[in-house]
Amino acid sequence: MNELDRFIRVSEVLLFTSFSRTTLWREMKAGRFPKSVHISASRKAWRTSEPAAWQEDPEHWKNPALAGIHFILARAVVPPPHLRSK
Repeated sequence: MNELDRFIRVSEVLLFTSFSRTTLWREMKAGRFPKSVHISASRKAWRTSEPAAWQEDPEHWKNPALAGIHFILARAVVPPPHLRSK
């Protein structure tokens, strides 16, 4: 039987990471830490598995939602063949 993730609030995430509140939001915005999800109109939380996955290798953690974005952005800056300088 699969076990459901428990939601943890910001206070637990701060203890889990030892980040300050400002650093936590900065890391989330930069895509270097899992984003929280809305669990009600005024509450945000994290699934326990997401900060745990980050904790395994914080320096190399990648946001799964952004995994393909670097490829897309790299392709976007390459001009089409007929516009490339010879």
